[in-house]
Amino acid sequence: MPDWTAVEEKRPDGRPPQPAPRPAPPPGGPLLPPGPRGRWLVGNGLALRRDQMGFFTRMQRQYGNAVTIGLGRGGHLFLFSAPEAIERILVVNAANYTSRELNQPSMPFLGDGLLNIDGDFHRAQRALVQPSLSRRRVESYAGVMLGYTEDMLARWRADQVVDMHLEMQQLTLRIVARALFGLDLADASGPFGRAFNEIVGYDEGSGMLPKVRLDVPFTPYGRYQRARRFLDREIFGLVASRHAAAVAEDIMTTLVRTGLEDRQIRDHTITLLAAGHETTSNLLTFTFRLLSRNPGQRDALRAELTRVLGGRAPTLETLPDLPLLDMVVKESLRLYPPAWIIGRRAKDDDALLGYRLPAGAFALMSQWVVHRMPDLWPRPEEFLPERFAQPVSPFAYFPFGGGPRTCIGMPFAQQEAKLILASILQRFVPELVPGQRLVLEPRVTLRPAKGMRMRLVSAA
Repeated sequence: MPDWTAVEEKRPDGRPPQPAPRPAPPPGGPLLPPGPRGRWLVGNGLALRRDQMGFFTRMQRQYGNAVTIGLGRGGHLFLFSAPEAIERILVVNAANYTSRELNQPSMPFLGDGLLNIDGDFHRAQRALVQPSLSRRRVESYAGVMLGYTEDMLARWRADQVVDMHLEMQQLTLRIVARALFGLDLADASGPFGRAFNEIVGYDEGSGMLPKVRLDVPFTPYGRYQRARRFLDREIFGLVASRHAAAVAEDIMTTLVRTGLEDRQIRDHTITLLAAGHETTSNLLTFTFRLLSRNPGQRDALRAELTRVLGGRAPTLETLPDLPLLDMVVKESLRLYPPAWIIGRRAKDDDALLGYRLPAGAFALMSQWVVHRMPDLWPRPEEFLPERFAQPVSPFAYFPFGGGPRTCIGMPFAQQEAKLILASILQRFVPELVPGQRLVLEPRVTLRPAKGMRMRLVSAA
Protein backbone atom coordinates (compact mmCIF):
# COMPACT_ATOMS: atom_id res chain seq x y z
CA MET A 1 0.00 0.00 0.00
CA PRO A 2 1.43 3.45 -0.88
CA ASP A 3 2.69 5.83 1.78
CA TRP A 4 0.47 8.90 1.47
CA THR A 5 1.88 12.03 3.06
CA ALA A 6 0.40 14.44 0.58
CA VAL A 7 -0.01 17.40 2.92
CA GLU A 8 3.74 17.58 3.38
CA GLU A 9 4.82 16.72 -0.17
CA LYS A 10 6.97 19.26 -2.01
CA ARG A 11 9.12 19.33 -5.13
CA PRO A 12 12.90 19.55 -4.69
CA ASP A 13 12.64 23.33 -5.14
CA GLY A 14 10.18 23.53 -2.25
CA ARG A 15 7.10 24.30 -4.34
CA PRO A 16 4.03 22.02 -4.57
CA PRO A 17 3.75 19.67 -7.54
CA GLN A 18 2.45 21.23 -10.74
CA PRO A 19 -0.09 19.63 -13.07
CA ALA A 20 0.96 18.42 -16.50
CA PRO A 21 -0.42 20.23 -19.58
CA ARG A 22 -3.90 19.04 -20.40
CA PRO A 23 -5.31 18.25 -23.84
CA ALA A 24 -8.11 20.59 -24.88
CA PRO A 25 -11.55 18.95 -25.17
CA PRO A 26 -13.40 19.02 -28.47
CA PRO A 27 -16.20 21.58 -28.80
CA GLY A 28 -18.82 18.84 -28.52
CA GLY A 29 -20.19 15.81 -30.25
CA PRO A 30 -20.24 12.06 -29.82
CA LEU A 31 -16.64 11.59 -28.70
CA LEU A 32 -15.68 9.90 -25.47
CA PRO A 33 -13.15 11.68 -23.22
CA PRO A 34 -9.44 10.91 -23.68
CA GLY A 35 -7.68 8.47 -21.42
CA PRO A 36 -5.28 5.56 -21.08
CA ARG A 37 -6.05 2.33 -22.89
CA GLY A 38 -3.99 0.26 -20.47
CA ARG A 39 -2.69 -3.25 -21.03
CA TRP A 40 -4.13 -5.88 -23.26
CA LEU A 41 -7.09 -7.74 -21.68
CA VAL A 42 -6.74 -6.11 -18.24
CA GLY A 43 -6.78 -2.45 -19.27
CA ASN A 44 -5.89 -0.25 -16.30
CA GLY A 45 -7.29 -2.64 -13.71
CA LEU A 46 -3.96 -3.58 -12.17
CA ALA A 47 -2.74 0.03 -11.89
CA LEU A 48 -6.07 1.02 -10.37
CA ARG A 49 -5.92 -1.81 -7.89
CA ARG A 50 -2.39 -0.95 -6.76
CA ASP A 51 -2.99 2.72 -5.93
CA GLN A 52 -6.50 4.06 -6.43
CA MET A 53 -6.04 7.61 -5.19
CA GLY A 54 -2.71 8.08 -6.93
CA PHE A 55 -4.07 6.61 -10.15
CA PHE A 56 -7.12 8.90 -10.28
CA THR A 57 -4.96 11.92 -9.42
CA ARG A 58 -2.55 11.12 -12.25
CA MET A 59 -5.42 10.64 -14.69
CA GLN A 60 -6.84 14.07 -13.93
CA ARG A 61 -3.44 15.75 -14.12
CA GLN A 62 -2.55 14.04 -17.40
CA TYR A 63 -5.86 14.01 -19.29
CA GLY A 64 -7.94 16.78 -17.74
CA ASN A 65 -11.37 16.96 -16.17
CA ALA A 66 -12.96 14.18 -18.22
CA VAL A 67 -11.13 10.86 -18.56
CA THR A 68 -12.05 7.49 -20.06
CA ILE A 69 -10.34 4.67 -18.17
CA GLY A 70 -10.19 1.38 -20.06
CA LEU A 71 -10.68 -1.73 -17.93
CA GLY A 72 -10.10 -4.35 -20.64
CA ARG A 73 -12.59 -6.44 -22.62
CA GLY A 74 -14.48 -3.31 -23.63
CA GLY A 75 -15.18 -2.07 -20.10
CA HIS A 76 -14.71 1.57 -19.11
CA LEU A 77 -14.93 3.98 -16.21
CA PHE A 78 -15.31 7.72 -16.64
CA LEU A 79 -13.70 10.18 -14.24
CA PHE A 80 -15.14 13.72 -14.07
CA SER A 81 -13.42 16.42 -12.02
CA ALA A 82 -14.86 19.75 -13.22
CA PRO A 83 -17.34 21.29 -10.75
CA GLU A 84 -19.90 21.89 -13.50
CA ALA A 85 -19.83 18.22 -14.52
CA ILE A 86 -20.16 17.08 -10.90
CA GLU A 87 -23.09 19.43 -10.38
CA ARG A 88 -24.81 18.11 -13.50
CA ILE A 89 -24.48 14.50 -12.35
CA LEU A 90 -25.44 15.08 -8.73
CA VAL A 91 -28.02 17.86 -9.08
CA VAL A 92 -29.07 19.11 -12.51
CA ASN A 93 -29.60 15.71 -14.13
CA ALA A 94 -29.66 13.59 -10.98
CA ALA A 95 -32.75 11.69 -12.16
CA ASN A 96 -30.64 10.15 -14.94
CA TYR A 97 -28.23 8.50 -12.50
CA THR A 98 -28.32 5.61 -10.07
CA SER A 99 -25.77 4.50 -7.49
CA ARG A 100 -26.80 0.99 -6.45
CA GLU A 101 -24.69 -0.72 -9.11
CA LEU A 102 -21.50 0.88 -7.78
CA ASN A 103 -22.23 -0.16 -4.20
CA GLN A 104 -22.31 -3.92 -4.74
CA PRO A 105 -19.39 -4.62 -2.34
CA SER A 106 -21.38 -3.11 0.55
CA MET A 107 -24.67 -4.84 -0.29
CA PRO A 108 -24.15 -8.00 1.84
CA PHE A 109 -23.61 -5.82 4.92
CA LEU A 110 -25.64 -2.63 4.38
CA GLY A 111 -28.44 -4.19 2.33
CA ASP A 112 -31.13 -1.72 1.28
CA GLY A 113 -30.06 1.12 3.55
CA LEU A 114 -30.13 4.67 2.20
CA LEU A 115 -26.68 4.33 0.64
CA ASN A 116 -27.73 1.50 -1.67
CA ILE A 117 -31.19 2.40 -2.95
CA ASP A 118 -32.31 4.70 -5.74
CA GLY A 119 -35.24 6.56 -7.24
CA ASP A 120 -38.68 6.66 -5.68
CA PHE A 121 -37.72 4.02 -3.13
CA HIS A 122 -34.80 6.15 -1.93
CA ARG A 123 -36.95 9.29 -1.71
CA ALA A 124 -39.64 7.50 0.29
CA GLN A 125 -37.19 5.85 2.69
CA ARG A 126 -35.19 9.05 3.18
CA ALA A 127 -38.42 10.85 4.09
CA LEU A 128 -39.02 8.29 6.85
CA VAL A 129 -35.54 8.74 8.34
CA GLN A 130 -35.18 12.52 7.85
CA PRO A 131 -37.30 13.68 10.84
CA SER A 132 -34.90 11.99 13.26
CA LEU A 133 -32.04 13.98 11.71
CA SER A 134 -33.81 17.32 11.47
CA ARG A 135 -32.02 20.38 12.80
CA ARG A 136 -34.06 20.38 16.00
CA ARG A 137 -33.43 16.71 16.68
CA VAL A 138 -29.72 16.96 15.90
CA GLU A 139 -29.39 19.86 18.31
CA SER A 140 -31.07 17.75 20.98
CA TYR A 141 -28.22 15.22 20.67
CA ALA A 142 -25.61 17.76 21.84
CA GLY A 143 -25.87 16.56 25.43
CA VAL A 144 -25.05 12.99 24.40
CA MET A 145 -22.08 14.19 22.32
CA LEU A 146 -20.66 16.27 25.16
CA GLY A 147 -21.41 13.72 27.89
CA TYR A 148 -19.63 10.83 26.20
CA THR A 149 -16.72 13.10 25.28
CA GLU A 150 -16.38 14.04 28.94
CA ASP A 151 -16.38 10.33 29.86
CA MET A 152 -13.44 9.81 27.52
CA LEU A 153 -11.56 12.86 28.80
CA ALA A 154 -11.96 11.67 32.39
CA ARG A 155 -10.19 8.45 31.38
CA TRP A 156 -7.30 10.19 29.58
CA ARG A 157 -4.10 11.19 31.40
CA ALA A 158 -1.38 13.70 30.59
CA ASP A 159 1.56 12.18 28.66
CA GLN A 160 -0.50 9.10 27.84
CA VAL A 161 0.00 7.71 24.30
CA VAL A 162 -3.25 6.71 22.61
CA ASP A 163 -4.30 5.44 19.21
CA MET A 164 -6.36 8.51 18.32
CA HIS A 165 -8.17 6.71 15.51
CA LEU A 166 -9.32 3.95 17.84
CA GLU A 167 -10.31 6.45 20.52
CA MET A 168 -12.39 8.46 18.04
CA GLN A 169 -14.01 5.30 16.65
CA GLN A 170 -15.11 4.22 20.10
CA LEU A 171 -16.36 7.68 21.05
CA THR A 172 -18.35 8.30 17.87
CA LEU A 173 -19.85 4.80 17.93
CA ARG A 174 -21.09 5.37 21.49
CA ILE A 175 -22.56 8.72 20.46
CA VAL A 176 -24.43 7.58 17.36
CA ALA A 177 -25.71 4.41 19.05
CA ARG A 178 -27.12 6.36 21.99
CA ALA A 179 -28.37 9.43 20.12
CA LEU A 180 -30.09 7.70 17.23
CA PHE A 181 -31.03 4.31 18.68
CA GLY A 182 -31.10 4.67 22.45
CA LEU A 183 -28.37 2.05 22.70
CA ASP A 184 -25.88 2.52 25.53
CA LEU A 185 -22.56 0.95 24.53
CA ALA A 186 -20.75 1.42 27.83
CA ASP A 187 -17.70 -0.21 26.25
CA ALA A 188 -17.51 0.69 22.55
CA SER A 189 -14.28 -1.28 22.32
CA GLY A 190 -16.33 -4.42 22.99
CA PRO A 191 -18.09 -6.74 20.53
CA PHE A 192 -20.00 -3.96 18.72
CA GLY A 193 -16.89 -1.89 18.08
CA ARG A 194 -14.78 -4.87 17.07
CA ALA A 195 -17.49 -6.11 14.70
CA PHE A 196 -17.78 -2.76 12.90
CA ASN A 197 -14.01 -2.42 12.66
CA GLU A 198 -13.71 -5.92 11.19
CA ILE A 199 -16.33 -5.18 8.56
CA VAL A 200 -15.15 -1.69 7.60
CA GLY A 201 -11.55 -2.90 7.40
CA TYR A 202 -12.38 -5.93 5.26
CA ASP A 203 -11.01 -5.75 1.72
CA GLU A 204 -13.17 -7.75 -0.65
CA GLY A 205 -10.59 -7.49 -3.38
CA SER A 206 -11.13 -6.17 -6.88
CA GLY A 207 -9.57 -6.10 -10.26
CA MET A 208 -7.87 -9.28 -11.41
CA LEU A 209 -7.31 -10.91 -8.03
CA PRO A 210 -10.44 -10.95 -5.83
CA LYS A 211 -9.99 -12.61 -2.47
CA VAL A 212 -11.06 -16.20 -1.90
CA ARG A 213 -14.24 -16.40 0.20
CA LEU A 214 -13.66 -19.03 2.84
CA ASP A 215 -16.05 -18.73 5.79
CA VAL A 216 -13.75 -20.12 8.47
CA PRO A 217 -12.58 -18.30 11.63
CA PHE A 218 -8.95 -17.76 10.60
CA THR A 219 -9.63 -16.03 7.23
CA PRO A 220 -10.47 -12.34 6.72
CA TYR A 221 -13.71 -13.34 5.02
CA GLY A 222 -14.59 -15.64 7.92
CA ARG A 223 -14.02 -12.85 10.45
CA TYR A 224 -16.09 -10.51 8.28
CA GLN A 225 -18.97 -12.98 8.16
CA ARG A 226 -18.79 -13.64 11.90
CA ALA A 227 -18.95 -9.89 12.59
CA ARG A 228 -21.87 -9.47 10.20
CA ARG A 229 -23.82 -12.29 11.85
CA PHE A 230 -23.17 -10.83 15.31
CA LEU A 231 -24.47 -7.40 14.28
CA ASP A 232 -27.51 -8.95 12.61
CA ARG A 233 -28.42 -10.79 15.81
CA GLU A 234 -28.02 -7.65 17.89
CA ILE A 235 -29.96 -5.37 15.54
CA PHE A 236 -32.83 -7.79 14.98
CA GLY A 237 -32.99 -8.18 18.75
CA LEU A 238 -33.36 -4.42 19.12
CA VAL A 239 -36.08 -4.35 16.48
CA ALA A 240 -37.97 -7.07 18.34
CA SER A 241 -37.71 -5.10 21.58
CA ARG A 242 -39.21 -2.04 19.86
CA HIS A 243 -42.14 -4.13 18.64
CA ALA A 244 -42.71 -5.32 22.20
CA ALA A 245 -42.40 -1.94 23.90
CA ALA A 246 -41.55 1.37 22.22
CA VAL A 247 -38.91 3.47 23.95
CA ALA A 248 -38.13 7.16 23.61
CA GLU A 249 -38.45 8.71 20.18
CA ASP A 250 -35.42 7.25 18.41
CA ILE A 251 -35.06 6.34 14.75
CA MET A 252 -35.73 2.65 15.25
CA THR A 253 -38.97 3.25 17.15
CA THR A 254 -40.07 5.67 14.44
CA LEU A 255 -39.36 3.13 11.70
CA VAL A 256 -41.14 0.34 13.59
CA ARG A 257 -44.25 2.54 13.84
CA THR A 258 -44.26 3.09 10.07
CA GLY A 259 -44.80 -0.63 9.50
CA LEU A 260 -41.54 -1.27 7.65
CA GLU A 261 -40.39 -4.85 7.45
CA ASP A 262 -37.78 -5.84 10.03
CA ARG A 263 -35.16 -6.43 7.32
CA GLN A 264 -35.58 -2.87 6.03
CA ILE A 265 -35.29 -1.46 9.55
CA ARG A 266 -32.15 -3.52 10.07
CA ASP A 267 -30.64 -2.15 6.85
CA HIS A 268 -31.29 1.48 7.82
CA THR A 269 -29.94 0.89 11.33
CA ILE A 270 -26.73 -0.76 10.16
CA THR A 271 -26.14 1.96 7.55
CA LEU A 272 -26.63 4.81 10.00
CA LEU A 273 -24.52 3.17 12.71
CA ALA A 274 -21.69 2.41 10.31
CA ALA A 275 -21.66 5.72 8.44
CA GLY A 276 -22.53 7.75 11.52
CA HIS A 277 -19.39 6.81 13.43
CA GLU A 278 -16.84 5.79 10.78
CA THR A 279 -16.83 9.06 8.82
CA THR A 280 -16.67 11.36 11.85
CA SER A 281 -13.98 9.31 13.56
CA ASN A 282 -11.83 9.58 10.43
CA LEU A 283 -12.47 13.32 10.19
CA LEU A 284 -11.45 13.87 13.81
CA THR A 285 -8.36 11.69 13.52
CA PHE A 286 -7.07 13.52 10.47
CA THR A 287 -7.89 16.88 12.05
CA PHE A 288 -5.75 16.11 15.09
CA ARG A 289 -2.93 15.04 12.80
CA LEU A 290 -3.16 18.23 10.75
CA LEU A 291 -3.19 20.39 13.86
CA SER A 292 -0.15 18.58 15.25
CA ARG A 293 1.70 19.09 11.94
CA ASN A 294 0.68 22.77 11.88
CA PRO A 295 1.22 24.12 15.40
CA GLY A 296 0.62 27.73 14.38
CA GLN A 297 -2.89 26.91 13.23
CA ARG A 298 -3.45 24.78 16.32
CA ASP A 299 -2.35 27.58 18.65
CA ALA A 300 -4.64 30.04 16.88
CA LEU A 301 -7.57 27.67 17.31
CA ARG A 302 -6.79 27.11 20.99
CA ALA A 303 -6.59 30.88 21.50
CA GLU A 304 -10.06 31.24 19.95
CA LEU A 305 -11.41 28.53 22.25
CA THR A 306 -9.89 30.21 25.30
CA ARG A 307 -11.25 33.61 24.33
CA VAL A 308 -14.80 32.39 23.66
CA LEU A 309 -15.19 29.52 26.11
CA GLY A 310 -12.70 30.31 28.86
CA GLY A 311 -12.39 26.66 29.82
CA ARG A 312 -16.13 25.99 29.77
CA ALA A 313 -17.70 23.23 27.73
CA PRO A 314 -18.81 24.30 24.25
CA THR A 315 -22.52 24.69 23.61
CA LEU A 316 -24.68 25.07 20.54
CA GLU A 317 -24.96 28.75 21.38
CA THR A 318 -21.18 29.24 21.39
CA LEU A 319 -20.43 27.38 18.14
CA PRO A 320 -21.29 30.39 15.91
CA ASP A 321 -18.71 32.40 17.88
CA LEU A 322 -15.95 29.93 16.87
CA PRO A 323 -15.37 30.65 13.16
CA LEU A 324 -11.83 29.25 13.09
CA LEU A 325 -13.09 25.96 14.54
CA ASP A 326 -15.57 25.75 11.66
CA MET A 327 -12.85 26.54 9.11
CA VAL A 328 -10.48 23.94 10.59
CA VAL A 329 -13.15 21.24 10.20
CA LYS A 330 -13.86 22.30 6.62
CA GLU A 331 -10.17 22.34 5.68
CA SER A 332 -9.66 18.91 7.20
CA LEU A 333 -12.59 17.64 5.13
CA ARG A 334 -10.97 19.14 2.05
CA LEU A 335 -7.61 17.46 2.54
CA TYR A 336 -8.83 14.13 3.91
CA PRO A 337 -12.46 13.67 2.86
CA PRO A 338 -13.86 10.53 4.57
CA ALA A 339 -16.03 9.99 1.49
CA TRP A 340 -13.15 10.20 -0.96
CA ILE A 341 -14.94 9.07 -4.13
CA ILE A 342 -18.53 8.65 -5.29
CA GLY A 343 -19.99 7.16 -8.44
CA ARG A 344 -23.14 7.04 -10.50
CA ARG A 345 -24.44 4.92 -13.40
CA ALA A 346 -26.08 6.75 -16.31
CA LYS A 347 -29.52 5.41 -17.25
CA ASP A 348 -29.50 7.32 -20.57
CA ASP A 349 -26.85 9.10 -22.64
CA ASP A 350 -25.67 12.41 -21.22
CA ALA A 351 -23.40 15.21 -22.45
CA LEU A 352 -20.68 16.42 -20.09
CA LEU A 353 -17.92 18.94 -20.86
CA GLY A 354 -18.44 18.46 -24.57
CA TYR A 355 -18.18 14.67 -24.41
CA ARG A 356 -20.69 11.85 -24.54
CA LEU A 357 -21.37 9.67 -21.53
CA PRO A 358 -23.10 6.54 -22.87
CA ALA A 359 -26.13 4.95 -21.25
CA GLY A 360 -25.03 2.36 -18.71
CA ALA A 361 -21.65 4.02 -18.16
CA PHE A 362 -20.15 4.44 -14.69
CA ALA A 363 -19.16 8.03 -13.83
CA LEU A 364 -16.79 8.62 -10.94
CA MET A 365 -16.18 11.87 -9.03
CA SER A 366 -13.37 11.94 -6.48
CA GLN A 367 -13.36 14.41 -3.63
CA TRP A 368 -9.73 13.46 -3.04
CA VAL A 369 -8.82 14.56 -6.57
CA VAL A 370 -11.02 17.64 -6.89
CA HIS A 371 -10.18 19.02 -3.43
CA ARG A 372 -6.48 19.05 -4.38
CA MET A 373 -6.66 20.47 -7.90
CA PRO A 374 -4.28 23.46 -8.19
CA ASP A 375 -6.55 25.42 -10.51
CA LEU A 376 -9.36 25.26 -7.92
CA TRP A 377 -7.33 25.51 -4.70
CA PRO A 378 -4.24 27.75 -4.42
CA ARG A 379 -1.47 25.89 -2.56
CA PRO A 380 -3.72 22.83 -2.48
CA GLU A 381 -1.45 20.57 -0.41
CA GLU A 382 -1.20 23.02 2.49
CA PHE A 383 -3.42 23.14 5.56
CA LEU A 384 -4.90 26.64 5.33
CA PRO A 385 -8.22 26.87 7.22
CA GLU A 386 -8.47 30.60 6.47
CA ARG A 387 -9.25 29.79 2.82
CA PHE A 388 -12.80 29.09 4.04
CA ALA A 389 -13.22 32.66 5.30
CA GLN A 390 -14.58 33.26 1.78
CA PRO A 391 -17.25 31.25 -0.04
CA VAL A 392 -15.84 28.39 -2.12
CA SER A 393 -16.87 27.48 -5.63
CA PRO A 394 -19.86 25.10 -5.66
CA PHE A 395 -18.78 21.50 -6.27
CA ALA A 396 -15.13 22.38 -6.10
CA TYR A 397 -15.83 21.26 -2.52
CA PHE A 398 -18.30 18.45 -1.88
CA PRO A 399 -17.26 16.37 1.15
CA PHE A 400 -20.87 15.32 1.77
CA GLY A 401 -21.85 14.80 -1.87
CA GLY A 402 -24.66 16.91 -3.25
CA GLY A 403 -28.19 17.01 -4.61
CA PRO A 404 -30.95 14.66 -3.50
CA ARG A 405 -28.39 12.19 -2.14
CA THR A 406 -26.46 14.66 0.03
CA CYS A 407 -25.35 12.82 3.15
CA ILE A 408 -28.36 12.77 5.47
CA GLY A 409 -26.06 12.83 8.49
CA MET A 410 -24.16 15.99 7.50
CA PRO A 411 -25.59 18.27 10.26
CA PHE A 412 -25.03 15.54 12.86
CA ALA A 413 -21.40 15.02 11.81
CA GLN A 414 -20.56 18.73 11.66
CA GLN A 415 -22.04 19.45 15.09
CA GLU A 416 -20.43 16.39 16.63
CA ALA A 417 -16.96 17.10 15.23
CA LYS A 418 -16.93 20.70 16.46
CA LEU A 419 -18.19 19.88 19.95
CA ILE A 420 -15.64 17.08 20.36
CA LEU A 421 -12.71 19.15 19.05
CA ALA A 422 -13.57 22.14 21.24
CA SER A 423 -13.85 19.90 24.30
CA ILE A 424 -10.60 18.00 23.78
CA LEU A 425 -8.39 20.93 22.78
CA GLN A 426 -9.18 22.79 26.00
CA ARG A 427 -7.84 19.88 28.05
CA PHE A 428 -5.16 18.25 25.89
CA VAL A 429 -2.86 19.10 22.99
CA PRO A 430 -2.48 15.82 21.06
CA GLU A 431 1.00 15.51 19.54
CA LEU A 432 1.95 12.95 16.91
CA VAL A 433 4.39 10.33 18.15
CA PRO A 434 7.50 10.77 15.95
CA GLY A 435 8.44 8.22 13.32
CA GLN A 436 4.97 7.33 12.06
CA ARG A 437 4.16 6.98 8.38
CA LEU A 438 0.71 8.04 7.25
CA VAL A 439 -0.62 5.11 5.24
CA LEU A 440 -4.11 5.74 3.92
CA GLU A 441 -6.66 3.02 3.37
CA PRO A 442 -9.12 4.04 0.63
CA ARG A 443 -12.10 1.76 1.20
CA VAL A 444 -15.72 2.91 1.39
CA THR A 445 -14.26 5.65 3.59
CA LEU A 446 -10.76 7.08 3.73
CA ARG A 447 -9.10 5.96 6.94
CA PRO A 448 -5.58 5.65 8.37
CA ALA A 449 -4.47 2.06 7.83
CA LYS A 450 -2.20 1.85 10.86
CA GLY A 451 -3.98 3.99 13.41
CA MET A 452 -2.66 7.32 14.69
CA ARG A 453 -0.48 7.25 17.81
CA MET A 454 -0.58 10.56 19.66
CA ARG A 455 0.74 11.78 23.01
CA LEU A 456 -1.76 13.68 25.15
CA VAL A 457 0.06 16.82 26.30
CA SER A 458 -1.76 18.71 29.05
CA ALA A 459 -3.25 21.99 27.85
CA ALA A 460 -2.83 23.58 31.28
